[in-house]
Amino acid sequence: MRSKYPNTKIARKHLGNIYDQYSEKHYVEFIETWAHDTNNIVANITSGLDLINYDELSIENKQAMELMRYACNMLHGLNRNILEFNRTALDIILEEIDIRQWLSSQVNGYRVPAAAKQLKIFASISEDAPVIIRSDMAKLSIVFSNIIMNAIKFSSPGGEINVRAGNRQDYLFISVEDQGCGIAKKDLKKIFKPYQQLDYNVPGTGLGLAICKRNMEILNGMISVDSEESQGTTFTVCIPTNVKPITEPI
Repeated sequence: MRSKYPNTKIARKHLGNIYDQYSEKHYVEFIETWAHDTNNIVANITSGLDLINYDELSIENKQAMELMRYACNMLHGLNRNILEFNRTALDIILEEIDIRQWLSSQVNGYRVPAAAKQLKIFASISEDAPVIIRSDMAKLSIVFSNIIMNAIKFSSPGGEINVRAGNRQDYLFISVEDQGCGIAKKDLKKIFKPYQQLDYNVPGTGLGLAICKRNMEILNGMISVDSEESQGTTFTVCIPTNVKPITEPI
């Protein structure tokens, strides 16, 4: 007997697609709400830590403070990556950026979490580095944050992290070199893909480097990695000194 509703299978498939889209939409909304709410909690904790007189603390309590700040930075970074990953790829705001001022501010912002692991950060900018570039400061800051937090997370206590900046044929380059565990050759090609975690003992969403790659593509730049197991890792980004917004989605 022929079905009274000849397009039943098509209708079911259509309804299934609608349900999937509805479920995904609400899942994304839930994740974004959760990330925003936990960021508010982290901000409150950080504000409370700022009220404590650091100089009057004992060595043990200073170390505890540094660990708490490190944990807050980690959670804030995870939430930021979740929110950034769901943003529109072409959402770009161009402005003039004083590279020396920006990079100094970025590096100084990670000295405390680095100190929590007994790590030292050294930064240098070559004389030929551009003074001003026109780019998206927020996207650059997210790229730098992910790279240097990876260097901190995967470095053993007592090591060094070297940040260098300079000029390469109308591009600003910034490299972050650590003395950490390194990355196996077989894993180098997949680290820029979403949800890739090479060490599940280290907290993370697996989105950080995927966001870095996407942001650099939006800014017509590049990101590369050089690493050997047990020999450390160097990430390098090359940024045009004058970004022209792209018009095609990535």
